[in-house]
Amino acid sequence: MRRFITLLLLLVLLGAANRSSAQFSISRVTPKEIDTKAMDDTIKPIAPINNRFFSEARYKAERRAIHKERNTVQINASAMFNLTGFENWYAGGDNVFASNLAFYFSHTYIKSKFNFQTTFDARYGINRISGKNFKNEDAFVFNLSSSWELNKNWSYAATFQYRSQFSNGYKSRDDNTLVSAFMAPGTIAPAIGFIYRNKKVPLTISIMPVAGSVTFVLNDSLSQAGAYGVKPGQKSTGAIGASLQIDFDKAFYKDKITYRTYFYAFSNYNSNRNAYINWKNTLQFKIFKLISAEMFCSAVYDEAARTPDRRQWMQLNYKFGLGLAYTFKNK
Repeated sequence: MRRFITLLLLLVLLGAANRSSAQFSISRVTPKEIDTKAMDDTIKPIAPINNRFFSEARYKAERRAIHKERNTVQINASAMFNLTGFENWYAGGDNVFASNLAFYFSHTYIKSKFNFQTTFDARYGINRISGKNFKNEDAFVFNLSSSWELNKNWSYAATFQYRSQFSNGYKSRDDNTLVSAFMAPGTIAPAIGFIYRNKKVPLTISIMPVAGSVTFVLNDSLSQAGAYGVKPGQKSTGAIGASLQIDFDKAFYKDKITYRTYFYAFSNYNSNRNAYINWKNTLQFKIFKLISAEMFCSAVYDEAARTPDRRQWMQLNYKFGLGLAYTFKNK
């Protein structure tokens, strides 16, 4: 009897459990039936990860390096002086103060096969003799050259040259006859041809089979006199021919000695006359940081210029000086 009662209770409990399970499995629960409560999010947001690896400082440094690699700049400036004085000197003599200023600038831009070069070379000198000033040197040359490389040494090229002087020039310190002025003469010379460059040696040779030369005489009195090859009353004259230019600039012995030469020649196709040659040589010895000695020689052959001796067309200018000199190079 006791076993029967125990078995009956187990069956009742098992039946109740089955009914409860079946009721839970088929019931439907909707959000409206759930007592919900809004809870604040206590999890802190994760900081965004920066995956940008760009560095502005590095970018600027790389651009500076590329800019320096493509651009070469050179500046040479010098001021040479000479002083001679006499006071109660039995043998006599003139008090002389001479100063010569020189400035040279060169900039070269290279990108791939393209090359663009700009140079400016200027010299100016004054003598003061017994209280009178007289210009003894005055000239500047401005050159532009653009080229496209053909091979290791040769390039197609187009060049442009402009040369003149800064101020009026007179026959002598005792004769105020005007012989030259700014743009009287003044010459522009465009050309097309080829350029040879030796990368081991700082040598450049420009061979231009097609070149022009236009000479201006913008001063009225010199124009009326027919100076520098122009017809009396006219302000310009031109010619077509060929030109040759050689440039060499080299420093030796740890930049203690610098030699620079510039040679330019133009020949007219229509006439054997009116040829022009200009050859400049500068040799500089660096004694101290800002003190240098300089030797300069210039030779000019110009058939259009009237020299004092009409039988001699070659003009020479040479000097030796000691003074201040400054050189800047970015490479």
